[in-house]
Amino acid sequence: GRIPVRLYLWTVNEDFDDFEDAPVIDNWDKVSYINRPVEIHKEDGKYFSLNDAVKRLLPEYFPESSFGNEGDASINQSAGEEGENSCDPESSSHTVEIAEIKCVRIQGIEPSLEVPFSWVVNNLMNPEYFLHMCVCLKVSEANALQ
Repeated sequence: GRIPVRLYLWTVNEDFDDFEDAPVIDNWDKVSYINRPVEIHKEDGKYFSLNDAVKRLLPEYFPESSFGNEGDASINQSAGEEGENSCDPESSSHTVEIAEIKCVRIQGIEPSLEVPFSWVVNNLMNPEYFLHMCVCLKVSEANALQ
């Protein structure tokens, strides 16, 4: 089924290994949020991981990981303001990822990106049936300015 997700997105230009070493958020306008549903897909016996879900939620940062189905158009339209910033045809043809996932926190927990997304949904979803995820991405200077 479709899982409603509110994703709080923070992009940084600096590299860090531990969340405690992350740059300080000096302005909350740098944190955007996106409301998008995620469809859980299983392919050839592989499970759908948290990493897969984050990449599906952010196709503008992970174009090669985008899943080609009819649901993507409606997902981008429902994203509101952030949907207008989705990738243009030129950037979607690149085969490299534009960003690196530095940190994902859900309910104060940093789960492994390889954990099955179904486990995340069953155990960390809020009572209002939304999954609230905080994601920090490292992007290059050129991509951060777009």
